[in-house]
Amino acid sequence: MADYALLGWKYGASTTAGTAGGKLTWSLDSTVPAFFAPVLNAAFNDWSNYANIQFAQTSTTASATIVFSLSAMDGLGKILGEGGSSYYIGKGA
Repeated sequence: MADYALLGWKYGASTTAGTAGGKLTWSLDSTVPAFFAPVLNAAFNDWSNYANIQFAQTSTTASATIVFSLSAMDGLGKILGEGGSSYYIGKGA
């Protein structure tokens, strides 16, 4: 694997590739149904298994590093577009 960061930065105390990513917090805002939390938690746990980074859910968006939110963008017919994210839990090829 290449020794670089796609966005020019990384989480954690060190900016050196391959060092610990630290601990990130995440939260759902009030627009996201609570049943998504276990799915996201499973995804973050899987990520932690393969990368040197940890994730923990917080109860408030104010203290979260990552906030999940659902929203529509106003446009013709009241919706121009909608953003989302998905995660497939399964074995790789």
